[in-house]
Amino acid sequence: MFMLSLPATALTINVTYDSSVTNLGTLVQVQTAFDAAVQTIQNLYTNKCTLNLTVYSANAGPFGNIGLGASSFSYYPGYSYSDIRTALTLTRTSAADSNAVASLPAGDPTGGAQGWGITIAEAKALESAGANLGVNANDTGEDGAVGFATGTAYTFDPNNRAVSMTTSV
Repeated sequence: MFMLSLPATALTINVTYDSSVTNLGTLVQVQTAFDAAVQTIQNLYTNKCTLNLTVYSANAGPFGNIGLGASSFSYYPGYSYSDIRTALTLTRTSAADSNAVASLPAGDPTGGAQGWGITIAEAKALESAGANLGVNANDTGEDGAVGFATGTAYTFDPNNRAVSMTTSV
């Protein structure tokens, strides 16, 4: 039997709201919705690292014309399949992790024809769990961005998802 004792909150997600959000009349509702999502994700993951996200609305930040929502993130490119497989093997903490790693092919399924990239957030999570990917698990730079359209009616209430004529956030 595999037992795991989880820290109260290992993953920390820092959310920064761009002025395109802080100037909205719905700022409190937006923050409440994002706080609920962040808390859910922090409760699900045990990697001791800090992820930094910026929230934008309308066409601000890295986004052009947003129809509903968008996200943006950067990759660490150039890892080999072996690097990624080894990182996943070293950071197993559950039977599910072990089963997932066991299901991976021993060799690179692309035949080594290309490098492998993972997102900054994934690299930080693996690094914090003991992998040696050469990244800082608590780097303060932006790891990703989320944008949402201002011309769409949203329901920001995490406890009330069935509001007609709106999109849940």
